[in-house]
Amino acid sequence: MDWRTRRQLLILLIVAGVVFGVLGLIGYALLHQPGSCTDNKLNQGEEEVDCGGPCAPCAFKHQKSVEVFYARFVEVRPKNYDIVAEVQNPNEHLAGRPLIYRTHLFDDKGAEVGRRDGETYVYPNDRIYIIEGNFVTERTVVEAKIEILPDETRWQYTNALHPDLTVGNKQYEVVTVDDRELSYVSAVLTNRESAGFHNVDVRVALLDKDGNIAGVAKTIVQNLPPGGTRKVEFTWPNKIAADVDRVELEARADGLNQQNILIPR
Repeated sequence: MDWRTRRQLLILLIVAGVVFGVLGLIGYALLHQPGSCTDNKLNQGEEEVDCGGPCAPCAFKHQKSVEVFYARFVEVRPKNYDIVAEVQNPNEHLAGRPLIYRTHLFDDKGAEVGRRDGETYVYPNDRIYIIEGNFVTERTVVEAKIEILPDETRWQYTNALHPDLTVGNKQYEVVTVDDRELSYVSAVLTNRESAGFHNVDVRVALLDKDGNIAGVAKTIVQNLPPGGTRKVEFTWPNKIAADVDRVELEARADGLNQQNILIPR
């Protein structure tokens, strides 16, 4: 084998080596792709397939729907109605912020005579009242409904619990104002947290001895400092017809919203 032949053979071997090297790298890349959060494999330190670790928390993978226990209407005055619903977030680490809902009123013929969209917030494992008031209709109302809108609700992963707000000294009485008898509730709100809140939502439900809703109301207490107390009052436009046996009050603040945290001056 002369020198020219040996040189050509060497060049061919070099070219072949480069080609096989490139093909080998391509094959390795195809067969050994790095893990991802959508490869349907348990890898890269994930807790479950494609969740946990570097991927989204597994709580989103196992997200549960908000439970609606009931929705009821109360006639505040002739042809004027309030709606109250009780709902629960069964997720242990997901907060609904905002939780978007839609309320409906139906007449005795099944026709919708009132509809309203609203939003609130719900902590993990939270059970809350949703109250919408002042529905006016000339029709005879026989049913109220509420639906949670999952496509519009936004969920946030958190281990936080709802702020420690307590309501005590609850009192219900009938008062007379300008010769009119009105139902009246008062209570004392206490913030047991080390942080204050610009807005605290307070909701009240009045129940008769059978547990039926007799009246509802809501208000917002502003600028409640850490350790602060505040008297809250509710007045209805008339005396509630049912005999009120129990007063339920809940106080809630969105502590996950930094803009709602009150910084003392």
